[in-house]
Amino acid sequence: MMGGGAQVLNVPPPLKKMLDAKYESSVNSQGIDRSVERAQKLRASSDSSRAANQPKSAVPMPGMPGMAPPGGQAPPPAGAQPPAPQPTTPPANKTP
Repeated sequence: MMGGGAQVLNVPPPLKKMLDAKYESSVNSQGIDRSVERAQKLRASSDSSRAANQPKSAVPMPGMPGMAPPGGQAPPPAGAQPPAPQPTTPPANKTP
């Protein structure tokens, strides 16, 4: 009900009256606290196992190591040497 997986159903008033007359009921705040703690642990466990079972994305997310910043070039891989500068040669003079 709390996760939206089931709808809350109202008990018809005549049935509620009959049940209240026959049985006692109370709400225990310690029991509610304990069930909330257990639900949080189960949710954390469920979320972590779901994340572990997700396939790895082929598209890198922004800010990931080795990814180019917007409008820039990607940094070289770790341990790679920068390319050596190429010497510039003046254009050859061609005479016809």
